Amino acid sequence: MTIRGLQKTTLLDFPNKVACTVFLGGCNFRCPFCYNVSLVYDADKGGGISAEDFFTFLKKRKGLLDGVCVTGGEPALAEDLDIFLRRIKDDGFLVKLDTNGSFPGKLAALIEGGLVDYVAMDIKNSIESYKKTIGAESFGGSKSLKKESDIGANQENTESRNNISNPNEKTMESRDNISELNKKEAGLDANQENTESRNNISNPNEKTTESRDNVSELNKKETLLGAVQKSAAILMENKIDFEFRTTVVKELHTESDMESIGKWLSGGEKYYLQRFKSENETIVKGLTSPSDAEMQRFRGILAAHIPNVKIR
Repeated sequence: MTIRGLQKTTLLDFPNKVACTVFLGGCNFRCPFCYNVSLVYDADKGGGISAEDFFTFLKKRKGLLDGVCVTGGEPALAEDLDIFLRRIKDDGFLVKLDTNGSFPGKLAALIEGGLVDYVAMDIKNSIESYKKTIGAESFGGSKSLKKESDIGANQENTESRNNISNPNEKTMESRDNISELNKKEAGLDANQENTESRNNISNPNEKTTESRDNVSELNKKETLLGAVQKSAAILMENKIDFEFRTTVVKELHTESDMESIGKWLSGGEKYYLQRFKSENETIVKGLTSPSDAEMQRFRGILAAHIPNVKIR
């Protein structure tokens, strides 16, 4: 296993513990607001440190650190994650795992095996809004997504200038950016739609195949959403200390979404709302942070269903 990054000390990532944080590469989501762009797109890029070098570092921190936070990317993508966590536990450290919840089987096995002590699961949005919040193609499944810069660098530069010259249009353009990204990543631009329509007419034999593909993609989407829901249910069995958390983006989250999340996760103990920081590099440009008033309204909506809701 290659560790893409190491924060040697953190007082924030692991609640009430002094810890270090390791960053693993690769993710099956393409959230427009993701800060860790290099970990998502360049999962196999060289650099970082080896597992052996990390454990050499960790042994020198005995008595100084309480635990290790394992984040990404999506750590559950690592095939040898269980082995890695076992070594951390064997060295006498606690383990906190960050996850998007798309691998419930692996999550359950890690919990049952005593390999994690705390789990932070990202709740990207309400069930109804999950697709747009994690990226259309990643939600459907098979193809890896392109960077926004690969989709249209010239368009991005133009939109950036427009955002500066007319700030009132920024929110609308950000929504358009997300919509266009989802369309392009899913292969749904207008020209392709027209071409496929003509092909269906000219070659009816292909229509059945395309229909099967559409059903397959739908099943993948439903399966992924089901996985997220299952992971949430596993955590709510309270076999381990955990938290749910949502990074709140003005263009992606609404009061209706918060009400839906609250009903979905009613009975959960801890929920954290994290304000999106627009100064960071993200997959989609032009997204903005909610106001203090909006964050408080969202907190109040969730608090009607979940007892401990805080803003970070």
